[in-house]
Amino acid sequence: MRRRDLLFLFLAGLLLSLVVSSFQSSPGYMDAEYYFSGGMQLATGRGFSEPFLWNYLDDPQSIPRASHAYWLPLASLLAAAGMVVTGSSSFWAGRIFFLFLAGLLPAATTWLAWELLQKRSQALFAGWLALLPGFYLPYLATTDTFSLYALLGAAWFMMTGRIARNQSTDRLRWAKVIAMGIIAGLMHLARADGILWLGMSCLFVLMNPGSENKSRLRDWLLVGIGYLLIMGPWMVRNLVEFGSPLGTAATRMLWLVDYDDLFIYPASQLTPQRWIAQGIGSIVQTRITALGANLQSSLAVQGSIFLAPLMILGVWRLREDVRVRYGVLSWALLLGLMSFVFPFAGARGGFFHGGAAVQPLFWAMVPEGLDGFIAWGARRRGWDERQAGIFFRPAILLLTMTLTLYLSATRLGFGSQGAGWDNSHERYVRIDEQLARLGVQPGDRVLVNNPPGYFVAARREAMAIPDAGLEELKSVAARYQARYVLLEANHPRDFNELYHFPGDRPGLRYLTSYEDTRIFRIEP
Repeated sequence: MRRRDLLFLFLAGLLLSLVVSSFQSSPGYMDAEYYFSGGMQLATGRGFSEPFLWNYLDDPQSIPRASHAYWLPLASLLAAAGMVVTGSSSFWAGRIFFLFLAGLLPAATTWLAWELLQKRSQALFAGWLALLPGFYLPYLATTDTFSLYALLGAAWFMMTGRIARNQSTDRLRWAKVIAMGIIAGLMHLARADGILWLGMSCLFVLMNPGSENKSRLRDWLLVGIGYLLIMGPWMVRNLVEFGSPLGTAATRMLWLVDYDDLFIYPASQLTPQRWIAQGIGSIVQTRITALGANLQSSLAVQGSIFLAPLMILGVWRLREDVRVRYGVLSWALLLGLMSFVFPFAGARGGFFHGGAAVQPLFWAMVPEGLDGFIAWGARRRGWDERQAGIFFRPAILLLTMTLTLYLSATRLGFGSQGAGWDNSHERYVRIDEQLARLGVQPGDRVLVNNPPGYFVAARREAMAIPDAGLEELKSVAARYQARYVLLEANHPRDFNELYHFPGDRPGLRYLTSYEDTRIFRIEP
């Protein structure tokens, strides 16, 4: 593979990300806002702490509290690095390294495709698909895990290929196995489902031993060493802060009855008994619904609809390749995890996020699948393979570019009202300005729908409105010393009456409505 090809794709990816980022003045949504706020805390010397509560799963005692009990810290560390390097805590500073990673993704996909296919034209075709990534483009350069996770996934697949190659005579096998463990550790430090890649690494060295069977045990130890080099310090921190190496939130996530249970208060209500009481029919239906949503996401997001058949054909043609086998297995395990174990988180974006790790491999399958399709046409329809390739490759890239531009424009808000990337951020800025006009002090805490987003917009400590009734809301306000409630159009269903018919309630004083938000003051 020519270096200038990789350099060109990197520069093209970086330029395209810069163009998209020029229409994004804020992280855009809760996940990215959370990681960005974590970076701000680290860069300004406040450590792993968060000045808000966005859920109550681990029964937080106060604000500020220990951070990253639910989401993992690697994206926040990357955002903090950008802020430290630039000496600024702005969003542009926090996203610098994410822009760099977004630029690397087409080059990394090209490199992976080259190692798989050994054809420059096919590798470049895969790289162009990564440059025009459909649904992913608006998300790659914000402070989220998409580009980071995709690059780590590509690195993992490349490492498996290098370990499997000449495995019985490779004197540097030990270093490659440790590197695989390090990659798995970084993937887990990026996302909770990254622990899947530790399991995949252990399975890989079990099924692909070195020259002697006893090397299996040695390789497991080497994978573990690499993984713990990354995750070990974080596990120690979690033990100190939460009494568990992986935190406590994930355990309660198992017992959600619906998505809004994520914000239930108190979270001690999330028990196996309550989960079983919903009935087997509801349990099964929830998981079937999540499976359907995740399969649709895979078709639309990972396969861009029209690329999916070529990906499947490419997988079939390369089914003997160890990287392809483990790619399909990891995708299937992630699908099962996000459909049957964590169906609510999976269907609401967990599968979309986690699937980024296998996306470079899937893009690399497209040119192989296209070659298979053209070969079929030559056999059955008498196509000229060279002419068919000249027609289909540009046509697919044109369709991919059109879809990417359309989806990106839609997500960024072109041609629509109320759907822009920064609308939520700007609305929170305006709401906080309204609070100032009402005499609310900078140190007064609020209950709101999206606490990380509100903190990023207004630098005000906030907590989530609980999925509960008015008495529980007042209990949360008293425990965490909140003074005001901002009830938005997107609110828990128990507050429908309060939202649509605002007014004073016992312990709650109605102040005003601003845009689509009802503003209340908590009374002693």
